[in-house]
Amino acid sequence: MNKFFESKKGIVVIAVAVVVVVLLVLVQQGIIPGGLVREGAPKSDDIFRPDNLQALPTVQNGTREVIQKDIVTPEPDNALTTPTSSDIAVPTGMIRSVNGGVLRSFTLKGENKTFSPNTLVANEGDVIQINFTATDQDYDIFFPDFGAYQIIKKGTAKEFQFQAYPYGQYTFSCKDICSSSIKGELIVNAVK
Repeated sequence: MNKFFESKKGIVVIAVAVVVVVLLVLVQQGIIPGGLVREGAPKSDDIFRPDNLQALPTVQNGTREVIQKDIVTPEPDNALTTPTSSDIAVPTGMIRSVNGGVLRSFTLKGENKTFSPNTLVANEGDVIQINFTATDQDYDIFFPDFGAYQIIKKGTAKEFQFQAYPYGQYTFSCKDICSSSIKGELIVNAVK
């Protein structure tokens, strides 16, 4: 009888050891969250990009990061918020709703294999409306964090909207039609 308990005890010990090893491997591979942060190896809060220290939590294949540039959210026809760089889009229109929401309209062009302007700035919670014109070739424009994607044929324009939430710095790109090196930035400032 004693040998029976010893063998059952041995099987339990082996089974527990196997479970612990499997869990450690899954944590290390990032398949399940958790684990200890090793000394000198800081990690971001983004489960998809833990080694990018600038990363903020985002969707899979998202681009949300800590804001690198301090740019005041521009308003149409306001000299105090007009950016000094031509790369930063000034809204062509802005509508405030009674509940405090804001719709910011931007005009962008695809020309000479670039987005012009290539930086949009809005406040967290704003609805962004983009009127995009493809001047010299076909373009697409993709905002992966917001699920916004449009294909614009040469000589035509398309308008689309999405809500800028949460705060952070995002990358948008020409993903399929042209080189993915055609990129722009969306900066979503936190509302204080």
